[in-house]
Amino acid sequence: MSPSPIRTFLLALVLILATGTAALARGSGREQSRRGPPEQGERADRMIERLSDKLDLTEAQQSVLREEMEKVGPLMGQSMDLRHELRGVLLFEGETERAREIRSEIQGLDDQIYSAQVGFGEKLRSTLSAQQFEEFKQLHAQREERRDERREDRRERRSERQHDRSDDD
Repeated sequence: MSPSPIRTFLLALVLILATGTAALARGSGREQSRRGPPEQGERADRMIERLSDKLDLTEAQQSVLREEMEKVGPLMGQSMDLRHELRGVLLFEGETERAREIRSEIQGLDDQIYSAQVGFGEKLRSTLSAQQFEEFKQLHAQREERRDERREDRRERRSERQHDRSDDD
């Protein structure tokens, strides 16, 4: 039994939208969506610049960290693309052999990402001085706190909107 033309069209539409969404998600939010997807290594360069400004990194340290960051980024992008593809397959085809294949690919990429991140952490500890590493940990903790605060704010706004909608009914 073959899928109907409408179902095929909808699947293609979802996959096109998911691919575009994944490309935008790899950018840096609204600013990135206006400029298009970043060039390979552009995000790593910006992150290295910010770290260098705050931690006073040498050129050699910057080079080592950039090299490690560029290993992780493409893997994360591929993983995100596959996750969007999996959503489309599950939505329109259900649990199929293709869905299991995509899950397996995602697991393989996740293992590679984990290894690359462990390698990055080891390289970070061996490249930075003890003081720079402590400063980096503090910057990272501050970033995590801001992210958690934004997440909580979004959750509260969503809850308020839902509450307002239920009042309107």
